Formats: sequence, structure tokens, C-alpha cells
Amino acid sequence: MFGSASISGTGFYTGGRRIRIQDEASDAAAYSMAIYDSTWIDATVATRKSRLAFSVYNVAAVQEGLRIDAGATLPTVSLVPGANAQSLNVKVLTELTTIAAAATTDTTVQMPAGAIVLAVSVRVTTVIPTAATFTVGDSGLATRFSTAAVSTAATSTDAGTKAGAYYNAGALAVRITPDLTPAAATGVVRVTVHYIDITPPTS
Repeated sequence: MFGSASISGTGFYTGGRRIRIQDEASDAAAYSMAIYDSTWIDATVATRKSRLAFSVYNVAAVQEGLRIDAGATLPTVSLVPGANAQSLNVKVLTELTTIAAAATTDTTVQMPAGAIVLAVSVRVTTVIPTAATFTVGDSGLATRFSTAAVSTAATSTDAGTKAGAYYNAGALAVRITPDLTPAAATGVVRVTVHYIDITPPTS
């Protein structure tokens, strides 16, 4: 475990908000690799999330390579391959969606504009009445993401990978389309958007 005698290399320390393993004793020195920042970002227990970042140092500056932010709102894995702030970010958005007594239901969360959507997965947490199945798509195509018609029974799931790597041009809700209009708005589905966005270089 961290802090034990089994950790090797100089300059290892724990500083309240940070755990670092480095191969030199001073931040001014040249590093071949460092692992740092297992840290609480937020102030309260209810909202705090942890970050783990793996970085490669050179003489001039830190060049972060991999960042993992774990949080209930927007967990993110980012590849940051250089010193110019460009990154590839793998993210998820999720919500519990109450299925309306209507022909379709749109989520509150939206697939971000310009994102590459990898999948829109679903899980039925509360049975949807009347209908036997539903599809997962958007306003352009009702079946864009669901790999098959999804059962309305509780615990039914679908990976939502039918579209493959799909470019989403504008911010857009996910649309649930039951095969029959539910008699009541009592059904609930967990909807999760899995996607990639890109941060261009700043210099």
C-alpha cells in the first residue's frame, strides 16, 4: 500500500491532497515519469470525486499523459499527449428517464454537439406498462442505437452500439419509442450516453 516500505524511489510523499511517486527528489529535476494527484476535487462528501493522473515530466514542464476523473456527474478518461492542451476525452452521461404516457419520450440529458457517440445503453429499472418493447434513437431515427427491440420488463438491457462510432452534429436528446403508447407514466429507464469529445490544441 502507499507509504509502506515496499515503495521504491526517492521523493515519495503524501501531502493530504496528493500522493506522488517520482524518480527524483526535487520538482526542479528532470523526471522520466511520475504518478500523481489522487485527490479530492470537491469540498463535500456528497459531491467529491477523485482524480488519478499519470504524467511524464521533462526538464521544462509537466506533460500529462493520462487523466482519470471519477465522479457521479461526468466520469472522464482523458488522453493528453502533449504540452499544448490537446486531448481525447472518453465520457459518459446518464439519467433515470421516466417514460411518458405518449408515443415517444426524450431524455433531459443531451448527446453533446460535435461528440462521437459510441453507444447509448439502457436498462429498464421499472416496467413500462402496456408496451411490450421499445427502441432507442433520436429525433432523426427511432432505432439508431438499440441493437434490437428492448423488452419493457424490469431489468431488460441493451448495449446500444448499433450506430457504431456516430458523429452527433448538434446537441440532441435520446428518444425512447415504445411499440404501444404506455397507459401511465410509471415506467423508468436508465439511459447512458457513452461518447468521445476532442479538445483542440491551444498553441
